[in-house]
Amino acid sequence: MNFLADHFLRTITALATILLLAGGMFTADANPQRGIPDNLLMFGGYGDAALVVDKEECSVSVYRKADFWKLESKYPCSSGKKNGDKQHAGDERTPNGIYRFIRAWNDKQLQRQYGTTTAKLYGSGALVTDYPNFLDFIYYRKTGNGIWLHGTRAEEPVATRGCVSVRNDDLLLLRNQVVMQRTPMLVEETVHYLSKSELAAGRDRILDFLERWRSSWEAGRNDEYLSLYSKDFLTRRFNYKRWVQHKTRVNQTNKRRHVRIHPLSILKANGYIEVILTQDYESSRLNSYGLKALYLRKHEDGTYRILTETWKDLPPKQFTALNRWTQ
Repeated sequence: MNFLADHFLRTITALATILLLAGGMFTADANPQRGIPDNLLMFGGYGDAALVVDKEECSVSVYRKADFWKLESKYPCSSGKKNGDKQHAGDERTPNGIYRFIRAWNDKQLQRQYGTTTAKLYGSGALVTDYPNFLDFIYYRKTGNGIWLHGTRAEEPVATRGCVSVRNDDLLLLRNQVVMQRTPMLVEETVHYLSKSELAAGRDRILDFLERWRSSWEAGRNDEYLSLYSKDFLTRRFNYKRWVQHKTRVNQTNKRRHVRIHPLSILKANGYIEVILTQDYESSRLNSYGLKALYLRKHEDGTYRILTETWKDLPPKQFTALNRWTQ
């Protein structure tokens, strides 16, 4: 497994473990006037936060989970000097997608690491994201690194080479609202809002898709199961053609399958949906328990297809505990 894939799997494992500690899952409203960002289909437990960046509006919004999603705070921000989604190193664009924070720097740490002159560019500190994430790297072949949420060298945020910048005082507030490897930052050119019922309907469509994927796999309806994968499917090992050959061979060999899944998180950004779930697979030849991430894209006909997926084995005790707390 390469470094990026291993890092991503460690991140979602940490996320799933912390979701376990947080308790149950909720999907809910933010405010009756504007609605809820359509990114927040299903995530977290009571008290969890999610950051939503609207590049067109130049804002970072923090939504906090209570009985419903609540808009806790909102900060002005700047992003890359050029509009659009980041594609490669040096293009001065901010990437759109779903990211998590992997490290926090304060101003003193930045000075020690990068020197006083460079550190001044980031003001009061920085929160380091995991860009490029697994989908960026494997599917979209994006390059570059060092995408941060950071302070500013001026009183107000200034355009960056690809990061998201906020006022220095606001960065200090955000630092206290973020939990490493757990709090997602969802970045969009323009954020779209839904009512509570619309968001629930969108979540239920994804859950219906997941049940069709699970049941067709378990029942051996191989053609239906494979039809749920995009013709553009890609992993480190497989393109769509090789995936079909591989799964057909495996499904013919492994009889008496039982597949159980428990979705933990469903988030949307940049035209794709990230689903993190636990999976319990039993068959005549193989038993496995672990954490899976599926990336879905909606097609023109309104149906979803899987673009890529990842898998990590979990120890039985951790797997059982996750399922017990997220049912």
